[in-house]
Amino acid sequence: MVDVSRDAATLIDPRATERLIELETADVDVPAPPGAGFHPPLYFRILVLSQTSLRVELWELGKQYGARSVSTVGSDNLKARRIALAAAELARRLRQQRLAEIAAAQAPKSGEDESAKRALLPIYGRFTFGAGVRAAGIGPSSAWVVGPSIDTTLRFSSGPRLSLGAAWLVGQAPEFGASSSARWADASLTYLHGFPLTPSFELSAGLSAAVGAVRIGEPHGPASAPLDTWSSSAVLLMRAEVRIGPFFSLAAGPDVGVVLSPISTTNEAGERRQIGGLWLGGALAVTIDPEAP
Repeated sequence: MVDVSRDAATLIDPRATERLIELETADVDVPAPPGAGFHPPLYFRILVLSQTSLRVELWELGKQYGARSVSTVGSDNLKARRIALAAAELARRLRQQRLAEIAAAQAPKSGEDESAKRALLPIYGRFTFGAGVRAAGIGPSSAWVVGPSIDTTLRFSSGPRLSLGAAWLVGQAPEFGASSSARWADASLTYLHGFPLTPSFELSAGLSAAVGAVRIGEPHGPASAPLDTWSSSAVLLMRAEVRIGPFFSLAAGPDVGVVLSPISTTNEAGERRQIGGLWLGGALAVTIDPEAP
């Protein structure tokens, strides 16, 4: 079954596309799900991502089993061929997944065979790479920092994602004096869970823990030596992510957390002051997803 959205129908030839999908998937035998009493049909949806990109989705029994992006550049026959090849690839991937599920369901349940059973279950994940800008107010008026960040993320098709990131943030530390500067270089581990709302837009939320090297310049006044120390933070993140191309997306959102290791020293007036407490910030990043569905 093929469903072409109204917007997609203006960019392709629906009849030619449906005919080619039928031809390309005719020899792909996808077994029924384990325990199903009948052989459900495959359902292909064709949606518009942009004027130059379409999204081909595979559904079965109301559940999505993958998606691919295809270009709208070229003639109607060429576009129909690209869509049909993407549909056949999705069907073959579902066949491989289904065969593994059937083999795992039929395997004996002894201790040694349970390990073999788990080994047959595939993990559908991919790596993405991001770069952007982070900013934060600490205290939130004790210090502020802003600067570039990078990250590598393992994204699972079911929603979870695990990231390793780094950032180089610079700014001021008015808590220690008008001339006090701040440099904050940290490494972070982040867990997020994504909630797709449309094919090109999703929301995600999660937690991040970071530890970093901190330098406070001129904490006692113009003649004082810089203070080199370290700090850590725990942050709740929320992100809104919009796909801006076949392999690129733009994400932005707020960060709210606390500084776990406050920084203490003496300001220009000789008073003991501290940078810590609330962490209020945000981020803007571009993500590269080479294996985007």
